Amino acid sequence: HRIPAYLAIPRDSHDGDPSNISESLDPPPTWVVGRTEEEALSRASSALSLPPSEILLKQDDDVLDTWFSSGLFPLICFNWPHEDPRESGLYPLSVLETGQDIIF
Repeated sequence: HRIPAYLAIPRDSHDGDPSNISESLDPPPTWVVGRTEEEALSRASSALSLPPSEILLKQDDDVLDTWFSSGLFPLICFNWPHEDPRESGLYPLSVLETGQDIIF
């Protein structure tokens, strides 16, 4: 499950292959999010003031891996999966806080 974050660029400013889109392009691509690719394309259309047919999107591949790994780090420090009495007080896992632009 990847986070639905996409890099968006005008189709005419690129070779047409979405796999070649990167943040190092000039001008840089615009980040958009959406529950579906169609929703992200609609948001990109608004952000870039272009019709959807003139926009290329590339979904970010690495977002979830980074978040998932950083969430496991504290558990591993507490000898997870074995129970550790320190875990409940120092890392209760009862609240998840993240960017509102990503959680729908």
